Amino acid sequence: MTIKDFSLLCGAKPQTLRYYDSVGLLKPARVDENSGYRHYSEEQAADFVRIKNLQRAGFTIEEIKNLIEKDDRAILAAFDEKLAEAEARLAEIQSIRESYRTEMNDIKKKIEQIKQQIEAEMRGYDPAEDFGITAEQYEGIIGSTLGAFDGIDLSQIGDIDFDFGEEPPHDYAGDRDHELIYEKRGWQRAAEFMGELPPIEKGGDYALIFELDDKKLASANAFMNTLLGLLLSKAAESKQTSAPGSELKLYCNTERAEDGVNSFRLFKKRG
Repeated sequence: MTIKDFSLLCGAKPQTLRYYDSVGLLKPARVDENSGYRHYSEEQAADFVRIKNLQRAGFTIEEIKNLIEKDDRAILAAFDEKLAEAEARLAEIQSIRESYRTEMNDIKKKIEQIKQQIEAEMRGYDPAEDFGITAEQYEGIIGSTLGAFDGIDLSQIGDIDFDFGEEPPHDYAGDRDHELIYEKRGWQRAAEFMGELPPIEKGGDYALIFELDDKKLASANAFMNTLLGLLLSKAAESKQTSAPGSELKLYCNTERAEDGVNSFRLFKKRG
């Protein structure tokens, strides 16, 4: 019978039969040498049913080729195996679903704990000596810092990465992709260099590298949050525009000053 008649018998589209032919699943019984028309036998209808259902069950073309010549018992056994795989996968997804709930609750609790720890450290820190700012200004910085944990959109702010000497710092001085744009040694108060800093540009990628004496290192978290709050506030007030989607990226590394001398270096990524 012609491909049209065979497609009507099987309830299939001719395009489907042509596809099965092209991938070697169901070849026509014969092809007319002159017209090129495909002809199928009635017996091939059973092969079509096997192929269609195996394909719907998720078997690959190669798997179907291996099964097509086997009897119904073997094919039904393959369906049972596929069903067992699907049930195992479903059980795995259900387990992941429950794990997701647990992990999300855990991470929310951890974020809240971090938030409370940062607030406690900042409340116990007096920025007046280091930065010369008012209590009102500091309250604003605390609010902005804690607000970041509540999903506040920080607009142009992208990554803020703190590293308090937990891992070997990246060698920005030897990194050709970054340039040193500011350096200060021997300072006691951050206010001594804050006014000298080059502007933090929106869309820029910066690294702030600190070596602090023991006194400042004891309040390093609060110190850094205050400094970043002032820098980000200044950047937000800038009228400078940046390309859409660009973000301000800041990497901060704080370590103990072995010589007891406070130092600060500011690097910017080139380009």
